[in-house]
Amino acid sequence: TLELLQPGMEILSGNIALDTAFKRTNAERSHWTQQSNLTLHGLSGRVDNYQFENLALMANWSGMERWKTAQPIEFSLEKLDLGFEVHNIVARLTLPQATAITKPSVRLEKFLAGMFGGQLFLPEPALWDFDAPINTLTLRAQQWQLSDMVALQQDKDIQASGMLEGELPVTLDDGRIVI
Repeated sequence: TLELLQPGMEILSGNIALDTAFKRTNAERSHWTQQSNLTLHGLSGRVDNYQFENLALMANWSGMERWKTAQPIEFSLEKLDLGFEVHNIVARLTLPQATAITKPSVRLEKFLAGMFGGQLFLPEPALWDFDAPINTLTLRAQQWQLSDMVALQQDKDIQASGMLEGELPVTLDDGRIVI
């Protein structure tokens, strides 16, 4: 297994390729540049108790302490088990301005995922600033099956039928996700 980015993450299969080139015009670090390409393909594993399958990512960025994408970062994930299944996740994001990688400001261009028999998607691009104390964006639920949602209530005799559609305002406040 490979510990990557954080403790509790385990990679069971897949490929990771990172190519980085450094250039300098003189010995001072402020005159150095860096260009990197990262490709993840077919990664499967777990983060804590959550399992993921067939993760792919393509990223191309430049910068030293502050990074900027040369083209959008493309991300896809076939399956994510969070206690319920999220599948066919696709996302596109950019670092449009040079940003500190420890607390980046990311522009989410696209997000789409299948869940509860329907979809969850980002109807318009949004900015997510990891340095901000609070971030908010609005996702849209489409054709979620209520029967799939209530089935998560184990050992409860709950039945429901119909579909749920609408906006889901998502806020990250001090590490907590509030919907």
